[in-house]
Amino acid sequence: MKAILFDVDGTLLDTSEYIYQSFEYSLKKHYKPLKRDQIGTIMGKPLEECYQILTTKDDVSDLAQSHNDFQKENPHLSFPFPNTLKVLRTLKDKNYHKALDFFGVEPKQAIMVGDSPVDILAGKNAGVKTVGVTYGFHGDRIIESDPDHVIDDIAEVLDLV
Repeated sequence: MKAILFDVDGTLLDTSEYIYQSFEYSLKKHYKPLKRDQIGTIMGKPLEECYQILTTKDDVSDLAQSHNDFQKENPHLSFPFPNTLKVLRTLKDKNYHKALDFFGVEPKQAIMVGDSPVDILAGKNAGVKTVGVTYGFHGDRIIESDPDHVIDDIAEVLDLV
């Protein structure tokens, strides 16, 4: 392997509170409060689509704007998962890189690591091996996306390269 592509939120960073609280803030301000299990069902979709599904409103620009404003003010709600920094440092020391075209890496020489079906699909569409993580938003359901490998801790990526 010469390149590893990482999804950021839910894979490298624990952004669950960052995202849930953003939705809760915007929904309370512009619509009505919803429970986290309702919000969790739409994770991974584009932001405006999420709000359209949750509210059945056509114009959700006010919700999306509040969501983005909340996130700009609250970056402290996002932090690296255990072992993330150690793994990234180890990969950097071994000269792994993160972009195929930029570095001229063939798909067969790369893997995509992600926590959502969209991440796995992106990797498959790029022709790279895929790794699903069970510690992100989708948990064990990532298996349903049929990744090439499934890991429970980001440190396991080191065994795959």
